[in-house]
Amino acid sequence: MKGNVDRTIRMLRDRYGLDVRRLRRDVIRSKIERLGELDSSKLLDEVLVGESYFFRDQGQFDALFKEVLPILERSRKDKEISIWSAGCSSGEEPYSIAMTLDRYGLYKKGWDVNILGTDLSHNAIKKAREGIYTEWSFRNTPREIIDQYFVRLDADRYKIRDEIREKVTFGLMNLMDVFAYPAGMDIIFCRNVLIYLDRDVIGRIIEGFYRSLREGGWLFVGPGELNGIWFRRFKPVFFENALVYRKPFASRGGKVVRLPKRGGRSDPRSVDLREAVIALRGNDLARAEALLRGYIRQNRMDPYAYYLLGLIFQERGLNCDAVEMFRRALYLDMDFAAAHFHIANLYRCRGEIGRAMKHLSSAERSLRMRDENEPVPGEDGLRCGELLAAVRMQRKLLSSYGGAECERAPS
Repeated sequence: MKGNVDRTIRMLRDRYGLDVRRLRRDVIRSKIERLGELDSSKLLDEVLVGESYFFRDQGQFDALFKEVLPILERSRKDKEISIWSAGCSSGEEPYSIAMTLDRYGLYKKGWDVNILGTDLSHNAIKKAREGIYTEWSFRNTPREIIDQYFVRLDADRYKIRDEIREKVTFGLMNLMDVFAYPAGMDIIFCRNVLIYLDRDVIGRIIEGFYRSLREGGWLFVGPGELNGIWFRRFKPVFFENALVYRKPFASRGGKVVRLPKRGGRSDPRSVDLREAVIALRGNDLARAEALLRGYIRQNRMDPYAYYLLGLIFQERGLNCDAVEMFRRALYLDMDFAAAHFHIANLYRCRGEIGRAMKHLSSAERSLRMRDENEPVPGEDGLRCGELLAAVRMQRKLLSSYGGAECERAPS
């Protein structure tokens, strides 16, 4: 049985890119025993978390309705729009998108809309195509939306109306198959999916999303997945209650890098520090770490160097080490807003909400003392007003999620 468990874990990692550190061996063993044979599709249905509900993360749907759709409507003269819900689970997300587009009026205005929902799970796709849901899927859905778009079947079950169900096409897809990604997408939703994947494959998947999007296209990810290193080729766009990544236009300056340039106390003449930043931008984390450690041996009082190490550890999934580096940076500079922001997200993922709120408050206090158009110390190209909006958004999210988005793992 031990050999079966080991082979199964390797298969889940190699074939599907799952972060096997989240998989408990005893749970895998019990599922293999219950299934009786190693059927990868059945095992996936057992292992993957199918948790979803309509209009999850309402701030993102508000941004879609109030900000993104008006931009697309003004810019797309061909009146065509393509949206991909990657990792759509049982369909609540793509149907929420379709309802949002209907409420906005795109269908009535004669737009050609293509919404694609894909997932690894056969059972999830089957349920999505059926479009039947229980009350639990509507815990964030206003009653008027339910009455407009669903037919009640019995006391606890609702079926989505055909005019919305027919707007979405569902299919099986393994996100590891990056060359199978659809092209020409205007919007991609991939929320609360990357947190379950091995960090070695996340970069490849995000690069696939980048290629899949048109110039100026939009990428929505989960609040626990905001990461300046992962999405360094995208431009972060801050709305009232959401942060959305956008693929830049080549004619507007090409590649956008959202990584630190230099901190307020760092010596700009330091070759090691400059080369470390270049290595970090190139995702050469080992070289960046070696250069930073060498720099710190000679410059122990530079908070920016510890901050960069924190980013590297965070990217590697070494969250405890990342927290320690951010704490060292803040010990040397208590007004280091970017460090407060990153450590708050790590505490949120650990469920330490009080600590997260404390650091977000400190970040907000520091940013309020600066001009909103002033560059954020430690962040390349990011303005204080933009980071302040992100901080306030995260404080609002904390009151809604309580850290659960980062803590849940496949069972």
